[in-house]
Amino acid sequence: MACMACLLLASAFVAAEAQQMQSNISRDSSLSPTTNSTWLSRSGLYAFGFYRQGNGYAVGIFLAGIPEKTVVWTANRDDPPVSNNATLLFTGDGLTLLTAEGQNYFVKSSGSASYASMLDSGNFVLYNSGREIVWQSFDHPTDTLLPGQRLLSGNELFSAKSEADHSTGIFRLKMQNDGNLVQYPVDTPDTSVYAFYSSLTVGQGENVTLNFGADGHLYLLNRNGTNIRNVTDGGLPTDEGKLYLMRIDVGGIFRLYSHDLKKNAIWSVEWESSKDKCIPKGLCGLNSYCVLIDLEPDCKCLPRFKSVNQGNQTSGCERNFVADACINRNENFTYTMEELESTWEDDSYMSLRLSDKDDCIQGCLEDCDCEAVFFDGTNCRKQRLPLRYGRRVNGTSLRALIKVGAPTKPDTDPRIVQPGSKKKGRTDILIIGLSFTALIHFVVDFRDCVVETQCLGIYKNERCELNESVAPRRYAYEELEKMTNNFKEELGRGASSTVYKGLILAHKWIWIGTAIGTAVLVMVLCISRRKLFSGETHPMVENELLEWMESDRSTGDVNGLQNDGKMGNNLTVFSYASVVAATTNFSEENKLGQGGFGPVYKGKLVTGREIAVKRLSRCSGQGTSEFKNELILISELQHTNLVQLFGFCIHGEERMLIYAYMPNKSLDYFLFDSTRAMLLDWTKRFNIIEGIAQGLLYLHKYSRMRVIHRDLKASNILLDEYMKPKISDFGLARIFAHNELEASTNRIVGTYGYMSPEYAMEGIFSIKSDVYSFGVLMLEIISGRRNSSFYNADRVLNIVGYAWELWKEGRGLELMDPTLKDSCTEDQLLRCFQVGLLCVEENAADRPSMSDVVSMLTTETISLPLPTRPAFITIRNVIVSDISISRRELQIISVNGLSNTTVAGR
Repeated sequence: MACMACLLLASAFVAAEAQQMQSNISRDSSLSPTTNSTWLSRSGLYAFGFYRQGNGYAVGIFLAGIPEKTVVWTANRDDPPVSNNATLLFTGDGLTLLTAEGQNYFVKSSGSASYASMLDSGNFVLYNSGREIVWQSFDHPTDTLLPGQRLLSGNELFSAKSEADHSTGIFRLKMQNDGNLVQYPVDTPDTSVYAFYSSLTVGQGENVTLNFGADGHLYLLNRNGTNIRNVTDGGLPTDEGKLYLMRIDVGGIFRLYSHDLKKNAIWSVEWESSKDKCIPKGLCGLNSYCVLIDLEPDCKCLPRFKSVNQGNQTSGCERNFVADACINRNENFTYTMEELESTWEDDSYMSLRLSDKDDCIQGCLEDCDCEAVFFDGTNCRKQRLPLRYGRRVNGTSLRALIKVGAPTKPDTDPRIVQPGSKKKGRTDILIIGLSFTALIHFVVDFRDCVVETQCLGIYKNERCELNESVAPRRYAYEELEKMTNNFKEELGRGASSTVYKGLILAHKWIWIGTAIGTAVLVMVLCISRRKLFSGETHPMVENELLEWMESDRSTGDVNGLQNDGKMGNNLTVFSYASVVAATTNFSEENKLGQGGFGPVYKGKLVTGREIAVKRLSRCSGQGTSEFKNELILISELQHTNLVQLFGFCIHGEERMLIYAYMPNKSLDYFLFDSTRAMLLDWTKRFNIIEGIAQGLLYLHKYSRMRVIHRDLKASNILLDEYMKPKISDFGLARIFAHNELEASTNRIVGTYGYMSPEYAMEGIFSIKSDVYSFGVLMLEIISGRRNSSFYNADRVLNIVGYAWELWKEGRGLELMDPTLKDSCTEDQLLRCFQVGLLCVEENAADRPSMSDVVSMLTTETISLPLPTRPAFITIRNVIVSDISISRRELQIISVNGLSNTTVAGR
């Protein structure tokens, strides 16, 4: 096969030599669209020159010897068409296009060109005076290969935009340097997740090329001339009446075509990379999916979406409904989930192990970040828009569930009773003047109403003085119709009411009405107060709390976060009485621990749900701002590796946060205890490492706000009943804009030993500060020792310095917790060790992002860079002088038992 390939290549060059002698194009020759528009090959089969495109002309190579003028190559394909006064000139430098706007080199030869030839192979060639090729079109393919042509290693074919527009389209075929022939959408990385065709020849040779034989044989040769893969079998007729070409079509399918000149036939497909025309990823654009109808692709929008451009299916689709009603908690707008039997690119920001589809649906409906979910029976993967690479797949277990919204219909909303409706229930109809205070209730008989009101204006000839009250009485429904002129003039709608303008025809019993109105008002106030102290949430109370939350927003801890005054994710406002009851009056036996914020208690609600109550210590100088910060932040965040916040309680000076209870306490409880550490085998520790990494990745990249935690440590990693890690304690966290790289502060807060050097020394922090803390935490998880436990009289290195010494000396396994001896996978442990050292690099820019960290931890085939010397932190018992921290600020900083600390880099 290798010899045959050599003969084919040799024959191609011999043919080039023979044909150029008979079809030479001399230097200074020219073409124009209207006169002498092409240079033909010897047989007249191929032509080089101008052809019609759009409202002008393009320059390229096409088959002139058949009725269907098939374009096989286009010069500068993404340039706009030129007018009919353009001129193409052949000079010693190559081919120059002259237009009214100026000149443009279409073809730049590598040496001085003396003459050119349009060959019968379809190759346009420039030669120097020594008959050597200085440029040829076969080396610069666009979307087509011809027999005798090769696609070299590292080169690509790009589909055309349409059959009539030969500019670059949306698909590409690449001969990769790793030996694999792969198809991708344009503008995507060369990674398998985006591929939709592959020759599966990765690693089978260097400098692999795709070759096209005269018999329709497409095959891959490595640098030694060895055939490593037949893409097509070949063996097709090779007589003069047969033409072949290979093309990546507009729709993304890679095909081999034949044409019979003797029969004057059309192009026939001899082979194609896929018979499913929906396979190419991105065919239908964003938020749309491909459906086969009679074997032809058709693009459909997601439910309640509309096409961006009806004439262009690749333009995708956009919402046909309000997008932010969930975030704004618009009660007159409801969301539902619509199911599609289809597959999509999985770019989930959260994956939950759920076997019940209804639970998956409910989880998305309750999460404003969630705009779709993919459910396969065991996993529920939450997605944000836009969705891409969608296609319908019959019989798949995967279901795409799309969140769609619509305004609540008044006639179906149980909270609103319409005028004339015979539906039983309760509503509030207000009969008012220019301004009003009124209260109306339907009673048991839905056609009778009781009205209490004050008249504060003048209507027609009926007059009442200001503050004149109307006695409460029972009105028949027909009377209300007359009073409101059949409910003609609507003044407005509330969440549970409709307000109409009306006229009270008679009024008396003024003092009785006033007395009853006052009594009702007192009764309402008493009931509201009773509800507040009985544990029920009241909207008025919540509004007051939210106003408190919104006050003093200049604090640096909330970082200027804009908020609409409504807590996200359905947080509950707990009454003080309910929290006292849940924690048995904050009893010592329910106390879980003590942090810088204050004590934490276990509690149990009347519903049976277990909670953890984080109570602000009155002695904490920073507790109030931390409370605000944590409440504002965590109410906007949802991830399986973040602790779940149920709500909060404010009572007098009391400030409390109510969390999900974590039965396995925190990571440090197990990790740093010699007995309990044995319960953390290597598999559990690796899963904890990976879970923390996923949580940080969400905070840094996938959450609505980019969040820097600033206090990541073992005691802030909680463990649920399955030992799954949950990042907690967001009191010191900061919010970054997604385009913000770093910030600085004079208030250094956090925990020494976990602080990055640039933060500890200069107050500069970024997402790479969290990466540093994560690296320290990884080394602690591997060693089972606190980062401060490596200090002694002879050595002042922390865990980072100690780990670096072991790494340099090739003794990485000595860092391992001895309890892991029987359970660890050495290669995986050493990989984590290396990733940990990469995370604690001295220069923040050299540390990997959390996205890179997750890839390095979960993909064993990724080669890891070698770590460089990290920043060692030494701790000396001296007075603080190098860092600007006040005494008051110093009190809230955990230093693992070491006080009066100076941090210095080495």
